Amino acid sequence: MIDAGAYPFAHRQRVRFGETDLQGVVYYANYLLFAEVGRIAYLRELGVDYQRDLLDNGIDFTIGEATVRYQAPLRFDDEYDIRVRVGELRNSSWTFEYAFDRADGRRCAIGSTVQVILDHATSKPTRIPADLRRILERAKDIDAMAEMGLFGIGFREEVGGQGFGKLGYCVAVEQLARANASLWNVIGGSAGLCGTAIDLGGPDELRQRYLPDLLAARKIGAYGLSEPGAGSDAGGLQTTARRDGGAYVIDGAKTFITNAPIADLFTVFATLDRAAGSKAITAFVVERGTPGLEIGPNDEKMGLHGSTTAQLYFHELRVPATQRIGADGEGFKVALRTLDLGRLGLAAHAVGAAQRLLEASVEHAKARVQFGKPIAVHQAIQWMLADAAVGIHAARLMVYDTASRADRGERVTDRAAMTKLFATEHLGRVADAAVQIHGGMGYMRELWIERAYRDARIYRIYEGTSEIQRVVIAAGLLADA
Repeated sequence: MIDAGAYPFAHRQRVRFGETDLQGVVYYANYLLFAEVGRIAYLRELGVDYQRDLLDNGIDFTIGEATVRYQAPLRFDDEYDIRVRVGELRNSSWTFEYAFDRADGRRCAIGSTVQVILDHATSKPTRIPADLRRILERAKDIDAMAEMGLFGIGFREEVGGQGFGKLGYCVAVEQLARANASLWNVIGGSAGLCGTAIDLGGPDELRQRYLPDLLAARKIGAYGLSEPGAGSDAGGLQTTARRDGGAYVIDGAKTFITNAPIADLFTVFATLDRAAGSKAITAFVVERGTPGLEIGPNDEKMGLHGSTTAQLYFHELRVPATQRIGADGEGFKVALRTLDLGRLGLAAHAVGAAQRLLEASVEHAKARVQFGKPIAVHQAIQWMLADAAVGIHAARLMVYDTASRADRGERVTDRAAMTKLFATEHLGRVADAAVQIHGGMGYMRELWIERAYRDARIYRIYEGTSEIQRVVIAAGLLADA
């Protein structure tokens, strides 16, 4: 045991930062083992055998009343010449995962991260910087949402959900969107996409193994469909899976994967034969820590800063056949059915976000005085407010109608596309009008309107661009032509 009790640290449940290049960020194990030298020779001086202790068995640390077990292997660009110094972390070099046990033996977190910042001058631990502190604080929001049952609200009770159906889910999503766009993104990527794919495709063994934890947020999921060369063209996946005995070997890459830096498991879509197109796409559940899985650094985005995204890389990753979702070649069908429901949730979120912007704009228009009277008396402002209200009402009714049909077992592909297109396009117009009505303050970061404007832009892109929604709608209309 290495006694780390004398050092300050910070941890949050279910928060994990994988490979990262953020300057000055080091993990606690990095501080203890690599603080200044960072070479395998130094590890040997500490009595640590690299292969046995780090790669195979792991190392236990004691921190106060918690026992921290270092589980994941370190990966180096050059195992025998590690050129890592304090404050210097390179992409694709580090992954640290921990399990926390209290003194009484009760597991309090799985896959948590202990993280500190080292002062460059003294090489001693110091405070967490503001940008990372915000992400750490987000973990408390995740725990709060889990306690409220929001992760499982749209799922059947038999699989661990709350049993409120898709309509109940959309109502909850709409209200959650009024607080912050990033909050729902965690639920949407974990339960809404990853969990839905497992629920739709099965088999029951996978549902029983993963859904209770996903829907209680004991584990966070991610949905691995998009690729650098296959975004809108989801049927053109280049990530491959080849059968090898009782397993599949996956090679390739995924991009813009929501929750990837914090996820415990991933639904991954790969093709068994690139020449066969969408007919060969097959889905798998891949757990974090599986050898051959590499998670890139957290993407720096225009908006949704509280929602993490990253690339995934698969290097001869072996996954047992028992981790396959559905049968060979059924992955594309599972992906599309999942996206139908995902787009519905996204539309509900757009409605809630637009409603909050409208309410803020009405309040500001009444309070803001120019030329001796509130700007709300001007017809130009009134028309912007009226147009926003009409579109929000229409979008809300579209969401509720589509969700009700989904709960009745109807196919909602066309309606989900219409709803997502209308609601997200309208959110963009409402966000723009909100900035305009708030004037200069709407452009300032001290007011949340600016953040909401940036967050709103992605709605017309992810889970199918507006252009793809029009393609889907038109295909439905012309199906019999």
